[in-house]
Amino acid sequence: MPGTPALAVISANDAEALRALLRPLPHYGSQSWLVFDGGRAIERGIWPMIDPPVPVTLLPAGAPAAFSPLLPGWRGRLG
Repeated sequence: MPGTPALAVISANDAEALRALLRPLPHYGSQSWLVFDGGRAIERGIWPMIDPPVPVTLLPAGAPAAFSPLLPGWRGRLG
């Protein structure tokens, strides 16, 4: 999403494996996840998004708002 900060989580066996990602990694900016073997991407993909990504409910002005968890089937307790 434009204007949204990106977050990358990178795991490597050692410094050499991490260095092998320096050149190819920036070329995969449109991917959600990657698996590398050395400097070569062996798996990649895009995670599906729900539509809309974050549910939004607009309430009339002055209406009381209530919190409800976003996870379907949630049976926990608030507070």
